[in-house]
Amino acid sequence: RIMKDPHAGPFAIMMLAFLLISQCAFYTQFYGSTNWRLWASLLLGLMYERALSGLSIVLFPKARQDGLAKLFGDPTTKAVARTLLIVTLVLIGGLIAVGLWVGLAMIIFAGLWFGQYYRFTKKRYGGVTGDLAGFFLTIAEWIMLLILAVGTGLGW
Repeated sequence: RIMKDPHAGPFAIMMLAFLLISQCAFYTQFYGSTNWRLWASLLLGLMYERALSGLSIVLFPKARQDGLAKLFGDPTTKAVARTLLIVTLVLIGGLIAVGLWVGLAMIIFAGLWFGQYYRFTKKRYGGVTGDLAGFFLTIAEWIMLLILAVGTGLGW
């Protein structure tokens, strides 16, 4: 399947270049800012997306029985999933408290991406893999940076 193919096609390289260049552009939007809400939202957003990635490893079905997602997902118990959920809820509260409309936008769009990611992994691969969790994290980070850059550009 595609995950075992060591060759990257030209569109994969173009997408990677687009992601890296646009992330650079988003970060330059923040350069020199003394807005503590921006930096707090960035920090909370990065933690929030990583918590969502961890939840996907714990809660989503696994695509393979021998991958890293299965290895890290199996030893976890309901207590770990509950703890991750609590951390996620605390981060949601922090994002709303720090930057109301920007925080809400980050939560909503990350949630929409999380749902789409679940449908995509289940339909195309039969479940989540470690590579797909990394893919989720990369796109979620891009979404968070886009929202923060737009918010900063609008004078937030």
